[in-house]
Amino acid sequence: MYSFHSEFILLLLLCNQYCAALKGRIVGGKVCTNEKHEFAVALADKTFIVKCGGSLLEARWVLTAAHCCNTMVHLRYAMAGISTNPVEEYISNSVTVTTIEACITHPDFQQDDLLNDIALIRLERPIKETATISYVQLPTTKLNDDIHKWCTQAIVMGWGWLDYHTRKRPSRLQCVTLDVVSSKDCLHYYHSRRNPDTVVCTSGDGKDACRGDSGGPMICNGIQYGVVSFGMKCATKYPGVYARVDNYLNFIDNTRADYRAGSMTIQTVSTIVVICVLTAAQCRKVDIVVAGISIQALDSLKNVHVRNINYTLSHPLYETDGMNYDIQLIRLDEPIPESDNVKYVQLPTERYEDINERCESQCVHPIKAKMKPAYQILAAL
Repeated sequence: MYSFHSEFILLLLLCNQYCAALKGRIVGGKVCTNEKHEFAVALADKTFIVKCGGSLLEARWVLTAAHCCNTMVHLRYAMAGISTNPVEEYISNSVTVTTIEACITHPDFQQDDLLNDIALIRLERPIKETATISYVQLPTTKLNDDIHKWCTQAIVMGWGWLDYHTRKRPSRLQCVTLDVVSSKDCLHYYHSRRNPDTVVCTSGDGKDACRGDSGGPMICNGIQYGVVSFGMKCATKYPGVYARVDNYLNFIDNTRADYRAGSMTIQTVSTIVVICVLTAAQCRKVDIVVAGISIQALDSLKNVHVRNINYTLSHPLYETDGMNYDIQLIRLDEPIPESDNVKYVQLPTERYEDINERCESQCVHPIKAKMKPAYQILAAL
């Protein structure tokens, strides 16, 4: 498994192959430019750290590796349109971010040796095609031969580590061109008895795909034939192994059809119903949030809600010196329900070129207008 935190190396009780898959990164690649990559999706945790890759199949479906659905990974968000942006700039008009609703793994997926390492992610909100977002093209039928016989080279892409030792992460999506090799010969390296028709293998001189690239697409002639699965000692004699997409077309089609028909019972991704608080990025040392106190004295705590802060997320371009991009979100450990004393604030639904002109006659201060500012909260040190 190409993934995630060095702490997971502690899972040495699993087989050598599984542990070896913890090591890696995109090696010897470059920033994706000429290659078609607008279907690439970054799968991130609650702090927007990219954990896996994926490819956008349609508005609410992403194709990825089954091991990316492991509870250790804690996937929370899918970010599309970010393949043309630095990954830190996920707050952008060209980027669409949505919460992951469910991760549906292949019914015969085996975590210990990563058999049938393929999954579909269902998104909470649809992602439409734009100038920076497109849907990936999959094979239409299963091939009856080893892919390397007609596809000699393939492109693999991801946001994985650039170097295993420095653990440096790329700012932009990386692409690497690799040689496609015989699956039978490839599996001899791993002493694996798995069906060679279920995988695709690649190799390259000083090039490979590993840690953080799991679930990303392997593209040949504009079509996705592989999903990054596992490897060992990246960019060495060991080939990279990918779930072979054309072998899983029935799983992909049936899963989506069953979901639409309502005949599938799935376990949704573990999420916490949360409330986010909008504030300034300079408000750093905050411990608790008090809601429902905006219409009463500060020393009165009747009918108020007190919550601890789970974490804060400042704008990636925030500067303490000039206070540029002075905005952040605070995520609470428990939700705060609306009530007579607590309301959710309404935000703009679009960006205005001249907010002063827009706001001149319409904007009012809630206190001066004697409004009930029930959406205001107190962030206490």
